[in-house]
Amino acid sequence: MTELLKLFLDGFILGLAVAAPIGPVGVLCIKKTLSSGLGVGLSSGFGASIAKVCYGIVVGFGLTSVSNFLINYNTYISIIGAAFLTYLGIKIFMTKPDMNCNEAQKENKVTAFITMFMLTIMNPMTVLSFLAVFSGLGIANTAASYSNGCTLIAGIFSGSMSWWIFLCTIVNLFRQKINSNVLSWINKISGVVIVSFAVIIILNVVR
Repeated sequence: MTELLKLFLDGFILGLAVAAPIGPVGVLCIKKTLSSGLGVGLSSGFGASIAKVCYGIVVGFGLTSVSNFLINYNTYISIIGAAFLTYLGIKIFMTKPDMNCNEAQKENKVTAFITMFMLTIMNPMTVLSFLAVFSGLGIANTAASYSNGCTLIAGIFSGSMSWWIFLCTIVNLFRQKINSNVLSWINKISGVVIVSFAVIIILNVVR
C-alpha cells in the first residue's frame, strides 16, 4: 500500500509538472474558459489530461516501440501539429465574440475535448518530457506490474486534471468582468500567440 501511494504521488507530481507550463494548450484552455464558460474550459482540460495519460501509458508501461515511433517520426508529427496550431490560431484570431450567446451555442464540450486531445497528442515532445521527469523522480522502471502501472497513470491523470480545474476556476472568476470588446482582443492575442508557437515548432524542425 505504501509503495502504491508513493507511485500515485509520483504520478500526481508528474502530471502536474507536464500540465502546468503555459503553452498553446494552456492558452487555448484559458481562451475557451473566457469565451464559453467553465464547462467548456474543463472539457478542454479533460481532453489534454487524457492525451497525457496516453503518453504516460507509453512511458509507464515501457511501450518502447510506440515511444520510438513517436521519436523517429517527430518531424512529420511536429509539422502536422504546427499546421493544426496555425489553423486554430487564425480561426481564433478572426472569431468575433458575442457575449449574448449561451454557452451551448458558443462551443460544444465534446468538440472542445476532441480539439485539445488532438492538439496534445500531436506533440511528441510530451513523451520526452515524461521520460525526463520519470528519470528525475527515479520512477523510470517502477511501473512493471499492472497494479503499479495503473496507480501511476491514475496519479498522472489526477495531477494533470487538478491543474486544469485550478486554472479554469481562476480564469472563470474574471469571465463576468469582461465584455465583447475585451474578449475580441483576447481572441486576437490568443490567435497570435498560438500561431507563434506553430512558428517556433517549424523553426525547431528546420534546425
